[in-house]
Amino acid sequence: MGRVQLYLFVAVLGMMQVLLLFAGPRSKSDGLAGTAASNTGHGQNPRQSKEGLQWCPDCRGELCARKFLFIVATGRSGSSTLMNMVNQVPGIFLWGENHGALGGIAGMQERFLKAGQDSSDARRVELLQSSQDVVWEWLTPPTFQNDWKRVEVRGFKEIRWNETMVQFIRRSLPCSRLIFNFRLDVEAQSHSDFFKRKQRKPGAEALSTITDRAAALVTRSGLPAFQLPLENFSAPEFTRLAR
Repeated sequence: MGRVQLYLFVAVLGMMQVLLLFAGPRSKSDGLAGTAASNTGHGQNPRQSKEGLQWCPDCRGELCARKFLFIVATGRSGSSTLMNMVNQVPGIFLWGENHGALGGIAGMQERFLKAGQDSSDARRVELLQSSQDVVWEWLTPPTFQNDWKRVEVRGFKEIRWNETMVQFIRRSLPCSRLIFNFRLDVEAQSHSDFFKRKQRKPGAEALSTITDRAAALVTRSGLPAFQLPLENFSAPEFTRLAR
């Protein structure tokens, strides 16, 4: 997705949030049930399918109808290969890195949540749902992808993560799973051609710190996570991951 399209999505998110937080009061029919009806086509709360319950068994509520998958990776850890392997699984499509673009959306949502902290629970859920709508559309698979209309799990791989992004996923995309991809041999990682081209090359100690911070983010997310270091890439591990 191009940068201009991303900016448009962020702008749409902002406008939706402003309307939700500062618009006049709604009738009862436009509350949580109304939000559910707009998502399901029925006047009932959306329920997860059997597959959805397997994907996020502890998730309950209006925000659990859509499934997401994100790769939390460190640089030169084989994340592109991992992404390509995951994209071979029917019903899943992951985009490549977006240079931390989710952080902009997450930061905007965080500011609006603080501004509307006195809003009702129903309004807060509507705000979270509108954020999820934007991310879901942003991650729409390309039309050249085989069976792209049948993709039920959307996401991306990224090496730029922070607490704001992870908490956004926890709040707005609760039916999410993570894959934590890293390298056990940080010394070899520090000598990769990618880092050699940088003016300030991170050493093994710095990469070890980066890996530890990423691992801590994954743990604090509270989301189901699968750890897959580059050194463990193998057919059995990918099979276990696909299950």
